[in-house]
Amino acid sequence: MEFVQPFPDYIGLTLLITGGLNAAVFCQAFDSVIGAHDIFRTFFHKSGERWLPAVELPSEKFSLRLETGLSLPPNLPARKYAQELAIKLRAKGLDPRVPPLFRAALYNTAPEEYVFSFWAEHVIFDRESCRILTGEIFTYY
Repeated sequence: MEFVQPFPDYIGLTLLITGGLNAAVFCQAFDSVIGAHDIFRTFFHKSGERWLPAVELPSEKFSLRLETGLSLPPNLPARKYAQELAIKLRAKGLDPRVPPLFRAALYNTAPEEYVFSFWAEHVIFDRESCRILTGEIFTYY
């Protein structure tokens, strides 16, 4: 596993995972962690002049899915490809009124090679949270 940091200005992580990975179990582990912490299901709604937090119940929209059918382009290092996948994921943007306030994807880029990318709005996530999230996912896994 290799940590890839494509953006110094946002809160998130991208991991290049090589070797054996049970993708279904990894996705279940991610879903368990997200379901266990209300902060990942938090969004904001306006009440008068104030923005108030609310928490949505766990649902499929918070689930991690395996993206297949990708292949590492020729002459492009795996680390660079992982960064490009993270950039595409981040480009989808977030709306603080619509949960979830994070984006996550697990890409199968080659046999025995995966890219896990996660990023979140700073209002729900900080740099220390990256370490905790990664630890919890692999503990569940």
